[in-house]
Amino acid sequence: MENKGDIDLPGGKYTVSGRAARQAALAITSDNLQHLAQARITEIVLDAYKTQKDPTDLATDVDAVIAGYGDILDKNAPTLALNFRAKMGMYANREYEGYAKSQIKTSTSSNKASVTQILLNERAGIASGGVIQ
Repeated sequence: MENKGDIDLPGGKYTVSGRAARQAALAITSDNLQHLAQARITEIVLDAYKTQKDPTDLATDVDAVIAGYGDILDKNAPTLALNFRAKMGMYANREYEGYAKSQIKTSTSSNKASVTQILLNERAGIASGGVIQ
């Protein structure tokens, strides 16, 4: 590997068989990265349940995971990187939504409205592709 962003892939760009080998390797790499990212997001969400983490911090941590793993694909396969980010954004949104519902149920009635508004704002950011503005 030349630097942190490079992936050593079989195949090449100049023959049909080389391109096919490269595409297959990129697809496998993307699938493996999805598995790793989902496992990491699940760990983060489970930790948030245990520690009653602030929802904003949870969203930031999940966004960092998606961005970190997505960056690996950016240079070698931009289309796969976009696909990866979309899939992980949907997965993160489901996980975050479950956490948000749990937080709303456990919050006191006096602060339910403010907690609900915060969580809805964060959810909108995650649903937009995993990046909170």
